[in-house]
Amino acid sequence: MSATFVTDIATVAGLTILFVKPTIWIVPFVAVSVGLIAALPRVAPWFFSRYGNRVIEPEIKLVFASLFLLMWLGARANSQAVLPAFVLGRSSS
Repeated sequence: MSATFVTDIATVAGLTILFVKPTIWIVPFVAVSVGLIAALPRVAPWFFSRYGNRVIEPEIKLVFASLFLLMWLGARANSQAVLPAFVLGRSSS
């Protein structure tokens, strides 16, 4: 499983470096990506214990909101949102 993760992230990073045509939106994309990678693993356990076990499932909404924000900023920056999503998924497990 770890080998697949490393291969996937290396492939995506390499293709992004080769084919990215960055815009000014790359700055907020990188800033939000680093912020989410640093903050979400610390905030998520508190959020899940505080608001979890409800019918509306706020845990899924927090994760989806984070991913949708990365996707939106990645599209604006002409980059791939999968890069920070990979790292975010790895840092929270």
